[in-house]
Amino acid sequence: MNKMIAAVEKVNSFINEIVWGWPMVILILGTGILLTVRTKCMQVRKFKTSIDQTLVATFKSSGKKGASKKENSISPFEAFATAISGTVGTGNIIGVTSAIMTGGPGAVFWMWISAFFGMITNFSENVLGM
Repeated sequence: MNKMIAAVEKVNSFINEIVWGWPMVILILGTGILLTVRTKCMQVRKFKTSIDQTLVATFKSSGKKGASKKENSISPFEAFATAISGTVGTGNIIGVTSAIMTGGPGAVFWMWISAFFGMITNFSENVLGM
């Protein structure tokens, strides 16, 4: 029984080195870079549109009281709150703080880089999901 557990642990550690090692980092960032190039840097080109469609529309509609709401629709604020609740959670907050504690200020720079390329990956996932 101990030999079988040792064999499973050996296979598991080998797979973990591949999945959580440099190959996965290269694949994830490489995908983000590829999508950024293919979409002609949509994160920068459409930044104003994304702010206008999310934050500005949310704040404009939140001040209206008694606005007529269609039966099968949600308000921009409800869509925004749902998207944020699904994206930002306790794990993300703890992950950022532990990265800064472990890696120092340099970790913030690499989080910005990965977030920039992660934006287009997230966009692509949502478009494919629809």
